[in-house]
Amino acid sequence: MSYKQIVMVKMIQIVFFLMFSVNCFSQLCSDRFDRLITEDVHITNDIVFGNNVTLTNRNVTLAMDVYEPVEEVSFNRPLLILAHGGAFITGNRRDLAELCEAYAQRGFVAATIDYRLIDDFVGAQQDSLVYIDGVLDAVMDMRAAVRYFKEEAAGQNTFQIDTNYIIVGGVSAGGVTATNMVYLDEEDSIPDYLQTILDKNAGLEGNSSENTSISSSVYGVLNFSGSIFRDFWMENNPDKVNFAAHDDGDRIVPCGFDATSLISAYRLNAYGSCAIDEYLDSLGYQNKIVRIENSDGHVSFLNTTEKALDIVEQSSLYLKQNICNLPVNNNDFEIKPQFSVYPNPSDGKIFISTEEQMLINIYNNLGALVLRNFSVSSFEELEIDVTDWDAGIYWIQAGSRRGVSTRKIIVQ
Repeated sequence: MSYKQIVMVKMIQIVFFLMFSVNCFSQLCSDRFDRLITEDVHITNDIVFGNNVTLTNRNVTLAMDVYEPVEEVSFNRPLLILAHGGAFITGNRRDLAELCEAYAQRGFVAATIDYRLIDDFVGAQQDSLVYIDGVLDAVMDMRAAVRYFKEEAAGQNTFQIDTNYIIVGGVSAGGVTATNMVYLDEEDSIPDYLQTILDKNAGLEGNSSENTSISSSVYGVLNFSGSIFRDFWMENNPDKVNFAAHDDGDRIVPCGFDATSLISAYRLNAYGSCAIDEYLDSLGYQNKIVRIENSDGHVSFLNTTEKALDIVEQSSLYLKQNICNLPVNNNDFEIKPQFSVYPNPSDGKIFISTEEQMLINIYNNLGALVLRNFSVSSFEELEIDVTDWDAGIYWIQAGSRRGVSTRKIIVQ
């Protein structure tokens, strides 16, 4: 084969590769993330990704459960790695099962992970450095989970992961873990007391797995009521996507810069989601926050299925806008009206309840209006008889002063 023919073959190969890549990206960004793609989710339980010892030198095997949509695709998918809450002293990875399932139904692969919990309760109560040591243990365990997926994806890639789009996140203590993991890196100014703890644990990457030569850098963070120890750690990360949700009057992990009381013996100063949002805005870095206004609750936006699904919907939209290079609309990120519907499916009556005044409309799956302008007062329950309705899918549209929310119901 002549040199000219070799060059021509190489060019054809490049063109086919580019066409395949564009086609895969097009499929990835169409009709997923901002909507349900399936209700069927495959779960792989008890995948071991690391091992380490706790503060009392107790050996712990680190495992995770992976949730993925049941589908046949030719492209790799974004991965969410989530950590549970529990003040670093309690909690279980299974606490986030429903959250992972909801993300998988939208087209993500989602994993809920173990991390070492603080078991030196006396020491943690007496010395804040012991508590910080426990927090950094969790950060290092999360790094090990990231490395596991990167190493696995470089080989068999069982879960069809796109390692360019790994997002870590968590709830409360899990949000603290994820936010500090994303932004703390070698270039940052680290206080001596923190550096001492890191050195004792083999540095920033930790030693929860042996594959520490693999980078644990990720695409971004989902921070649900978490915080970061130092705001300036974010300066060197202008490309990280950051989605947060937080009660603005949270007394456990304050939304602003204040002392967190995850443990009652003392209060550690940290920057909550509101302070993070303000700092990233001051740097001109793109980020989104859903503030739960006039709420002194802690993670109140996940305390019902409806509220949790709303946060999943908004965070998924934000991730899609970034992954697929779509414009980000500030108006997309607001807590929408919340209401509950039960039983669902139903063959007799359905009940709709809400914490605020709403106007209810119901449409069939063809878009025809079947119930118009039913008003529901705050904390009132609306009863609707669907006995004579045709079996199938219907859509409940509930409007309030804060916008419009939609829920699917099934009449049998």
